[in-house]
Parts: sequence; C-alpha cells; structure tokens
Amino acid sequence: MKTIKKQMHFMMLMLFSIVIGNVSVSAQNYQATANNSTIVVDGTSNVHDWDVKAEQFTVKATIEGEDDALEIKNINLDLVAEGLKSGKSGMDKNTYKALKTDKHKNIRFVSNKTVSINKSGNAYKVVVQGVMEIAGSKKTTDVTFDLVKTANGYTLKGEKKINMPEYDITPPTALMGTIKTGEDVTIKYNLTLK
Repeated sequence: MKTIKKQMHFMMLMLFSIVIGNVSVSAQNYQATANNSTIVVDGTSNVHDWDVKAEQFTVKATIEGEDDALEIKNINLDLVAEGLKSGKSGMDKNTYKALKTDKHKNIRFVSNKTVSINKSGNAYKVVVQGVMEIAGSKKTTDVTFDLVKTANGYTLKGEKKINMPEYDITPPTALMGTIKTGEDVTIKYNLTLK
C-alpha cells in the first residue's frame, strides 16, 4: 500500500513538473530597438506639419500562448527623450526644453493589464492599459496596436494620440512665438519584436 502511494505521489509530482515546465516554456520574451523598428512623433503648427524620429529606444514584451489563447504579459517602452531628432537643431532644442530633458531623460510606458485581444486571421487587435511617463508626468492610459505573428516573433503597429498639456508640457514655439505647435501629437510605432 505504501509503495502504491509513493508511486502515485511520484506520478503526481512528474505530471505537475511537466505542466509547470510547459507553462514556463510558452512565455516568450521579445525586444525591439531603433535598429529594426521605428517610432515617429507627428505634430502640427500654425506654419507646417512636423515630425521627430526616435533614434534611441527599447521595447520589451512578454507574450504567452498562441491563437485564441494569446496573452500579453507586459509591454515596456524606454525611450531616450534627447534621442528624438527632427533633423533641425533649433527644433530639437525646443523639443527638449518642452520635454524638460534636463530633469527627465526618458519617456516610458509600462503596461499593467490587457484590456482586450481580438483575433482575425493571423493578426490580433490589442488594447493594453499602463502608465505613460512624459516629462516627469505620469498618466494611466490605453495603447492600441495590431500584432502579427512572424517566423521569429511579432510585428506591432499602431498609433497613440497625446495631448501635451495633459502631461504638463507647454507646446514648443519658435521665432519668438510666431511659430506655435499644436497641443496634440501622434506617436506612430512600427516595431519588430524578436
């Protein structure tokens, strides 16, 4: 009788370790950087539209499961604020001043929950919620994106509208205030997660 109990106990431990092993193996960590991905901020002004490109950032994601059981465990963005470049030094200087980069070096987003995942073919429409930090101001916000499975990871595409005053950012001006930027910007992201 003791032998049967020991065998049953051993079999349960083996089964448990196999299940736990499969769960841990199915969670995958992915990363995107400026080497293989793009983040662009589009804005407007009373003179012309403008954009700045992020040249220094890392996006890390943990994705578990597949097909209808896909789960986004986390998505974290860490973007160097002075890595935003327009190709015009004067505009960059005004951008960094507005973003208070002397005190707040990075723009960050840390997800804390998945709001929804809807599958269509090999693509997913995803909404995650998290904390966005810009110029030292933090706000809870939703981020929407399309996620597509690739041979060695995922592509993640979407855009997020940001109202600068909501993050205590004064929209930049130039030429002694004659050029004024609009309050809203749109962050467009096209990421290759590997």
